[in-house]
Amino acid sequence: MKSLRERLYNQSPRIVTTAGYVFGLAVLAGAASTWFIQTPVSARASAIVRPLAETHAFADKTVLLERMVEPGQEVQPETPLARFVVASNEVVNLELSAELRAQVRQAEERGDEATAERCRAMLVSVPQEVTPREQRSGAAGWVTDVAEVGVGETLPAGVPAMRIAMDDGVYIETTVSPDRVPTVGRGDVVKVLLPPWDTTPFLARIEEITLWGTFCVPAAEFDDMELTALAKAPDENRVTIAGLSYPVQTDVAEDEVSLRVDLTAADAPPEAKTGQRVRASLDATGTRVLSSRWAGFETHLVLSAEKDALPEGIRRTLLAHLTQGEYEVPVGDAWVETGHCRLFARLFSK
Repeated sequence: MKSLRERLYNQSPRIVTTAGYVFGLAVLAGAASTWFIQTPVSARASAIVRPLAETHAFADKTVLLERMVEPGQEVQPETPLARFVVASNEVVNLELSAELRAQVRQAEERGDEATAERCRAMLVSVPQEVTPREQRSGAAGWVTDVAEVGVGETLPAGVPAMRIAMDDGVYIETTVSPDRVPTVGRGDVVKVLLPPWDTTPFLARIEEITLWGTFCVPAAEFDDMELTALAKAPDENRVTIAGLSYPVQTDVAEDEVSLRVDLTAADAPPEAKTGQRVRASLDATGTRVLSSRWAGFETHLVLSAEKDALPEGIRRTLLAHLTQGEYEVPVGDAWVETGHCRLFARLFSK
């Protein structure tokens, strides 16, 4: 009777073969499963970080009488910020007075006493009475983005006199260039990473999103009249891709025409990636089909993140900028999640 060692020895080829089959099937099953697994895709770019802020601006031009706070100063609700002249007739009088004083100085520098005396007489006749309006903060925060306007100077309509930045969250604005059309949209919550400030990712909500896709067509495919029309009205064209119509910006160069398509205009932008072929028809050229490849994509994003979602490093860095009176803080390196793709595509592409 054969020993156990001899029986195992005789059966070893079959055992090895069976084990090989099992291992091979396991590898194939693992590879196949990557087709069903979704993995996040992120894009890298620079960004601008802005805190939530209370903006102090006026619909009409005003004149600054007194600024009571300094950039970076911490304020509480109802803190006096500045005094302005807002009545339109009073603003006109102050501007006229400032202009007459300037003319008096210029005349005196030239030695033209007659002109200087005439301007002084006109200045005396201009009413100087004003009714100042005191501007107060409505929230606690830091004084930032102070307008470069001196006392007695005019602040243009709509230009913020200052902003009170609050410690309640941030807006993040960036333009990323992923290699494919993002699959995220307005209202989606995505991961954001700002490595220069903190290496911890956090969640932010997409408030605004604009998708741009660009492809180029040789100029030889257009006649002279078409090229002239595209050059004269670069923002007044539309392009049809896969049955959907999009606004397009055209840039006519010597050898090619660049078409920058606003993919946000459609409810379902095409699932495309850089280098993928695109067939389109431009309204300005009728039904003729233009064939090219996507040259790239740009996605302009405005995201918001709540205070509690921000890592400690980001809050600390932002506070350091606020105390210096800075409102828009640039970040040279930012990562933003732009969607998901199959793990199979990530592993086996290229």
